[in-house]
Amino acid sequence: AERYLPATNQWLYAGTLSVPRDNHTATLLNSGKVLVAGGFNRFGPALKSAELYDSGTNSWSRVADMRVPRYHHTATLLRNGRVLVVGGGDREPGFTSRAEMYDPARNRWRAAAPLPQPRAFGVSVLLPNGRVLVVGGYNDRGAVAAAEIYDPKRNRWAFAGNLTPAAGRQVAVVLRNGHVLVAGGQLYQGLPVSKVSVYIP
Repeated sequence: AERYLPATNQWLYAGTLSVPRDNHTATLLNSGKVLVAGGFNRFGPALKSAELYDSGTNSWSRVADMRVPRYHHTATLLRNGRVLVVGGGDREPGFTSRAEMYDPARNRWRAAAPLPQPRAFGVSVLLPNGRVLVVGGYNDRGAVAAAEIYDPKRNRWAFAGNLTPAAGRQVAVVLRNGHVLVAGGQLYQGLPVSKVSVYIP
């Protein structure tokens, strides 16, 4: 791993992950540490391991494993400091609808309500009201059109409309007015998408 110093335009060595991994997630916690979770490597199927990077000591440490191995999932920091991990692939090929939350204070994962349908290669953003919007992705039936919103207080998902065209691998950004810009992506057949959509909560 490496870290970038903008003030000096330098890259510095940042230690080594406990295992090689790709298609994982990295989430900045309120403590300033970074949670890296899941992915896969050439030694086997999807990973459920997770680890923390501490910039103060420039070191990595293993934390509790996720409940489910997964890759191409989403990870979102919630207002309460926990991390919501959603969907992804759990085998090759295969998709999961299961969700879970990591509590840094207790170093513990607990199950969250599952998505209404499996999806991987989607995107997620934290909305201004503290809920999480999950958009796009694929499952074994093709591209996923439906968007869903997770309410951490009720541990419940709600339908948030359909994205047209159905695609995965988009980017999503919360704008200053609270709307969500969803751009580009890829159809299930591999064709790129030029369409841009805006979600209004």
